[in-house]
Amino acid sequence: MTVRGKKVVAFIAHPDDETIFSGTLAKLTHEGNDVLLVIATNGDKGSHDPSDTTEHVTAVRRAEMRKAADILGASVDWLNFSDGTLASREEELQETVFRKIRQERPDILFTFDPFKKYDVHSDHITIGRVASEAAYLADGFAYYPEHLKEGIEPSKPKETYLFNPEQANYPVNIRDTFEMKIRSAEQHVSQFGDGSFKENLLNRIRWEGGHEQDLYVESFHKLFYSDLLI
Repeated sequence: MTVRGKKVVAFIAHPDDETIFSGTLAKLTHEGNDVLLVIATNGDKGSHDPSDTTEHVTAVRRAEMRKAADILGASVDWLNFSDGTLASREEELQETVFRKIRQERPDILFTFDPFKKYDVHSDHITIGRVASEAAYLADGFAYYPEHLKEGIEPSKPKETYLFNPEQANYPVNIRDTFEMKIRSAEQHVSQFGDGSFKENLLNRIRWEGGHEQDLYVESFHKLFYSDLLI
């Protein structure tokens, strides 16, 4: 059963992480779902130019993210942590993510697979661990009971999909939204250059032993057994 009219929240670490599964996000918005991208960091360290300032990098990446999200039909919310700090600020991040889930009350949640081998970026691992755990526990009133005192009711999603998975168990065909994926990704010029995303993606797939048709599939680990199928 294709999901329609549902609330979808995706927790990612950086502006551009959504490109990993943006064909799926475009498919969800096209089918009438409300998609929110919650971006944990502001991407302020995403430059290799020593003359650049973190303020300028942040402004550029926010603008790129806004354009990319508009193409996908998604809205954006920023948690405004600095790049590379999620692990050292995990306790603060955890409360923030619990709060956001309870406020937004999503039916479906997406985040990084925190068990992915060889993902060396601590921001990816941390947001994946925190968001997937919160997706399981946020209906428990004893976790952050101050939320209830503020009128924020316990709530958790019915399904969690982990992207960039160590062990995939759920493929999504994105052939119909693939061009939207590419156009959206190409807005991140500061990260991917100008017009090279499709070629780089295909080269990576081939390097990993895949074929051109694999461009049109995004893979996930579906955690639970709900009927919220994409």
